[in-house]
Amino acid sequence: MKTNIKAIETVYKGYRFRSRLEARWAVFFDALGLEWGYEVEGLDLGGLWYLPDFYIPDLEYRWIEIKPRLPGIEWPDHPVFNKYDPLVSVRPDDQGLTQEFVNHFVLLAGTPWVSPENVHIWDNSHYRQYVADSDTFEYEGFVSCDNSYRWCECPVCGKVGLQYDGRAGRLCGCIDDDKVYSTATPRLIKAYTAAREARIEKGRWVAG
Repeated sequence: MKTNIKAIETVYKGYRFRSRLEARWAVFFDALGLEWGYEVEGLDLGGLWYLPDFYIPDLEYRWIEIKPRLPGIEWPDHPVFNKYDPLVSVRPDDQGLTQEFVNHFVLLAGTPWVSPENVHIWDNSHYRQYVADSDTFEYEGFVSCDNSYRWCECPVCGKVGLQYDGRAGRLCGCIDDDKVYSTATPRLIKAYTAAREARIEKGRWVAG
């Protein structure tokens, strides 16, 4: 028998989120010190009307859609992504806003969390790497024609963002090394924990 499970609306910082999961991601963004807007603007993407969940202007992937983790998810053929074409698939005839949106859109599936117990830390010549095993992430980041995008932090300037495999060297140019994996720094772990432990009671976020 098919069961329809309805998301629980949640109020946080004056915003009425459509689900607890969206509210937890908002807590995560706040813990990182990122300015964000929720459902700030509906967009006409070449005839497709779309309202993204979050807009974070300081990120490369500034338009963010949040969805729960779905079983058996595979890129790019899983049916869940059919709904987002052309949002997660670049079309050769895309122009203007549609192309710009696709290039800066990320779909985050799952809960903001990486297990601190499985973080590996080692010293390098002038920075430290913070790496989590791939199976300890509870979220998956999908961008146009690609997946495994992770939150990471530059160990030099502290900039945070999403990059493939969490390669912090791609964030800002501070490090001339493409394979600096910085997915579980103390700052990121603190933000994951804040989102994970946020108390949500009767549809409202409870401080403390």
